Amino acid sequence: MAWVRLDDHFDEHPKLAAAGALGIALWTTGLAYCNRNLTDGLIPSSIAHRLISTEGLYDASGRELHCRDIAEQLVDCGLWERDGDDYRVHDYLEFQPSRDQVLEEREKARVRMQRRRSSREVRANNKRSSDAPKPKPKPINHQTSSDGGADAPARRKRPAAPPPAAAEAYRQVCERYPRRETYPLLAEKVADDEASLGTFRRAISLWVAAKHDPNNVAGILDWYGDLREGRNPNPRPPHANSRASPSGNGRTAQPLERTIADLPKGWLQEPFEESEDQS
Repeated sequence: MAWVRLDDHFDEHPKLAAAGALGIALWTTGLAYCNRNLTDGLIPSSIAHRLISTEGLYDASGRELHCRDIAEQLVDCGLWERDGDDYRVHDYLEFQPSRDQVLEEREKARVRMQRRRSSREVRANNKRSSDAPKPKPKPINHQTSSDGGADAPARRKRPAAPPPAAAEAYRQVCERYPRRETYPLLAEKVADDEASLGTFRRAISLWVAAKHDPNNVAGILDWYGDLREGRNPNPRPPHANSRASPSGNGRTAQPLERTIADLPKGWLQEPFEESEDQS
């Protein structure tokens, strides 16, 4: 790839200042053409008149501009010279390499690279720069120590069991899963069919709407049992610490203070009659 040499103050030169923006564009493009094609500064007129596009550009009088007009302006400013019908960049060979210099440098580079490739400096890398790593396995002592120390083999953790379908139904309503310790109870009381899960979701929604603690899974199961049996859920929640009765009827054991509170008023004033068989 060839390069064009330009001084970083070239735009301050009086000739370029007189040429204007379009003149600078054509002059710079002409330098690139000469350097790329090794013309020693010669630009054929057929090339010079189409180096840049002037479509849609007009002069001060409203006349449409053409590239040949800008080329003639560069001649007037002394940046280009006429060479018959063609143009030549002024003092091109004083600042840019000639065709002979470029070809000579290319030939030197070719010979230098050919000599380097054929010499010992560049050779095929047939030998590895380093040996392959040799693994050193460490024997594992499978005898488990009594204290479960470093000699004990690592035990694989069993994957956690997936939550029951009732826990997933709980998450759909409450946007979180219930406590993990309630999973066995949910799996026991709520079947996996869609009808049971739909009833369970309704029980949760009614329970939450009644401002009860959603963590009280036993209470939710109590209401779920009422709905399954066609009864309206008990408006009073069971005790938070109550557990489902082992009978499997879906009812929960009620605390003693609630049982007493449910008795009719005045039951203590009723006379106590002893049985005739009591001694």
